Amino acid sequence: MGLLLVIAAAAVLVTNRFDERTLSSFRPPAADPASPSAQAGCAAKIGVVQPETSEYLKGVATEIMGAYELARDEINAAGGVGGCPLQLIVEDDGGVAERSRSVTRLLIEQERVPVILSTLLSDGALAMSAEASKRGTPLLVPNSGSPLITGLGYEWVFRLPADQTADINSSLGFLATISTTLPVPTLAIIHEDSLTSVGLATSLAVGAASRGYSLVASEQIKAGSPDFGVNVARVKRTNPDVLFLASTSAADAIRIVRQIGESGWRPRLMVGLSGAFTTSQFASSGEQTENFLATAAWAPDVSWRDESGRTGQDLLRVFQERYQAPLSDTGVSAYVALKVAATALDRAMKRPGGDLRANVRQALRDLNVENSNIGPIRFDRRGQNQQKTLIVQLVGKEFVTVYPPGVGTRSAVVPPLATSGR
Repeated sequence: MGLLLVIAAAAVLVTNRFDERTLSSFRPPAADPASPSAQAGCAAKIGVVQPETSEYLKGVATEIMGAYELARDEINAAGGVGGCPLQLIVEDDGGVAERSRSVTRLLIEQERVPVILSTLLSDGALAMSAEASKRGTPLLVPNSGSPLITGLGYEWVFRLPADQTADINSSLGFLATISTTLPVPTLAIIHEDSLTSVGLATSLAVGAASRGYSLVASEQIKAGSPDFGVNVARVKRTNPDVLFLASTSAADAIRIVRQIGESGWRPRLMVGLSGAFTTSQFASSGEQTENFLATAAWAPDVSWRDESGRTGQDLLRVFQERYQAPLSDTGVSAYVALKVAATALDRAMKRPGGDLRANVRQALRDLNVENSNIGPIRFDRRGQNQQKTLIVQLVGKEFVTVYPPGVGTRSAVVPPLATSGR
């Protein structure tokens, strides 16, 4: 709980700049009012909160909404939920936590949705967790990683991806697998001033100490700053073997790695700790990203298949054909989250008697999915899915999975010491 309190004390607004694709380009035409489904007289509603009007978040919100709408259309094509068409009730929180809280209340009290998918940001997801739990409505979290979300005892909250502690443990577990090449590396982290990134830095400090690694620098940067040169220079002087980076902004992720390269510094390994480092923009941003490592919930080359047998490559192809846009692990988590929420709602609607929201919660608790595009799905007593965090490496402009064993498709490339700039 001490770690959770440290992270909670650091809570600030998370910002994220992804490419500015318009939300309307992801929206399919409205259903024909004369269609049988539109006149069926029933609808299965799921609430969705996204930062659609946030200046820095609308790009990733667009991808997430595209993933939701792809999943919704597939669900409806297969017969809907409980015999009714699935309808998404979408509210915009602008990336502001207090707004996340108020639209959660609106979805519950006015729209009367029986289950909600949370917003992208951890501080917003935390605000929604408190509000949904107070009002007895299941909340499913598709992307946010703060340990507080499932660490505060909320009985109505379920999270699909691994939390930040699991991300750090996977990163350090990966380092152990290359110990013959890099025996006891020194570590450093550069992280932005956000709840997500401060939490990751805190988790890294705890994890490194427990495994006997020396954390030689922990440097905080201001999100959105045009120049990180001073920060880079300070960390460069400590000469770490492995540099961790934590940012929720794709633009900042690209900028800081580029400025590290411009400084003439080439850490032996660099590891990105959030989805900002697994975007197509980052992968295409220049030669300084070659061999870059990152944590991920999904990658196109993993062996996981959904219950229909569709692979990650298949899903990526369907998404690209529909939207002419790439799909990241953030979008895949959203796609799977809606499928999970719809499955729970379908089972709850078919269950005789009882309160629908309580039945959805029980369906989520009982869920046991062997096959999905992010692996098996089972929620523990805290509402946390036991998902494996992947470590992926950028080879050319493609991410390939290098960890964990049995999931990774190839061995990691560890540049020799002579090319590391030390």
